[in-house]
Amino acid sequence: MGEEEAGNAVTLTAAGPADLIGATFQYRRSEADTWSDIPASAVTQSSDGSAVTWPVAMTDGVTPALTWDTGALTDDGDLQLRAIFTGTNSPAPSDSVTVLLNRVDVSLSLNPA
Repeated sequence: MGEEEAGNAVTLTAAGPADLIGATFQYRRSEADTWSDIPASAVTQSSDGSAVTWPVAMTDGVTPALTWDTGALTDDGDLQLRAIFTGTNSPAPSDSVTVLLNRVDVSLSLNPA
């Protein structure tokens, strides 16, 4: 199990050699599943909320911080994430990381004595 993410937002970042020019983020539920691109329509630039398209541009081998709104996913649980890179000498996809998506709705009711 990896890092736990509460709410509907997962932060995405990737870094590699300086000659990389783009990255596409992918996810899957388990090793038995195929990798799928994270829908770009659900991802925004963390800095200003602007839309992104895949591959997202990299500067000096680093992506900007992105925010993935996971609200469209139907189930909580483990998600494996990775980046696919573009550039002159593009490496293999990044190692995957696992996050635990836990979108628990919490309500609190206080009864004064």
